[in-house]
Amino acid sequence: MRKLIERRAAGTVQLDAALRFMRVVWSLEHAVQSTSKRMERAIGVTGPQRLAIRVVGTMPGITPAELARTLHLDPSTVSGVLRRLAAKKLIVRDSDPADRRQVRLRLTAKGGKVNRPSRTGSVESAIRATLATFPDAKIRAAVEVIERLSAELSSSPGRRRPA
Repeated sequence: MRKLIERRAAGTVQLDAALRFMRVVWSLEHAVQSTSKRMERAIGVTGPQRLAIRVVGTMPGITPAELARTLHLDPSTVSGVLRRLAAKKLIVRDSDPADRRQVRLRLTAKGGKVNRPSRTGSVESAIRATLATFPDAKIRAAVEVIERLSAELSSSPGRRRPA
């Protein structure tokens, strides 16, 4: 079994694969959050709000529940995002003509302007630029690792699985 931490002669610490991966995940989470805050100042929406706008723009008429499943988020989290986007007049909630209890989402004209692909300085633009430097097989492998890790964390004891 590998040692958890090995001390090198120079006094640096060598972390095992799990701890190195965890360090990178935390670094990524911090970078995403920082970029999201900058996006809000620059374009008026956070990273999660922009992702919701991009999905609604791609799938006009999507329901809030479908959006939550698509984003792998709890419906209550998506509800808060949608409330803020509606307050900013970026999305509209329309009643479904076939079932008035059902709500369908669409972008407003103002939301359509925010929906432009790969805005410079966005999380999306950084991801697109990074993905462009890797072959598809490596991207698929990275997605598989992240999805499996997300599923493992979501099914941990005491954690409710997202809808």
